[in-house]
Amino acid sequence: METLGGLLLVLVILMAFLAPAVLIVLLFIFILKRNRKTTDEMLIAASQLKAVYTTSPQQSLLDPLRQFRFTKHDGRGGRINQLFDLKRNNVPWKVFDYSYETSGAGVGNDSDFTHTFLVAQSQPSFNLLPAFVLVKDQPNFLEKLLGNEGGIVVDDPEFEKTYTLDGPDQKRVHDLFSSPEIIAFFDAPSMVNEMKNLMVECDTRNFVLFRTGGWMKPLERIRFLNQAETILSLLVKQAQKQKGS
Repeated sequence: METLGGLLLVLVILMAFLAPAVLIVLLFIFILKRNRKTTDEMLIAASQLKAVYTTSPQQSLLDPLRQFRFTKHDGRGGRINQLFDLKRNNVPWKVFDYSYETSGAGVGNDSDFTHTFLVAQSQPSFNLLPAFVLVKDQPNFLEKLLGNEGGIVVDDPEFEKTYTLDGPDQKRVHDLFSSPEIIAFFDAPSMVNEMKNLMVECDTRNFVLFRTGGWMKPLERIRFLNQAETILSLLVKQAQKQKGS
């Protein structure tokens, strides 16, 4: 009996030591499978978009985008990964994840955005943000919170209630967003719901659509890019109308 008891004690001790190691191995296998699944889905989405897919692109891609709000946060660093590089209708697009570290460990934010370097030169710089979502250095947030007009006013109650619009050339931005086509597009209930997690920014060289609220599934990128292309096309057409008038 003493021998049996000793064997049981040895087994218990071995299990106590081996259990954490087994859990670590199982966790490692799970992460590998999940990453493999994500990579496979990314490859499928990239193929459907005819995009070049790079898991760890050059971080210098961020250099011309440092002035945009998605890079302004209280976290540390800021990296891009999972890049789709493609061209549609003669416009080059880039879709990728942007993440940074918060005061704790791990990823602070994981969102996708698109940008292009072929925005019409006649287009003014602007930022269009959800009215009541606080973003670092967001202008006019307090005014909106108090029920006052903040930013550029386009004389549309629904638009004013939903968005904060601003830009250095306020007259040109006002004229751009005062068009009935643009007002109708952004006032549509489906778009109002979409814009709760989106920010649209533009300068004379870059168009950025940034989605907050967590990581985007690979196949969702197709719809996201279609959405970005629709917004950009609408803005460029209106800017060209302004230039021709």
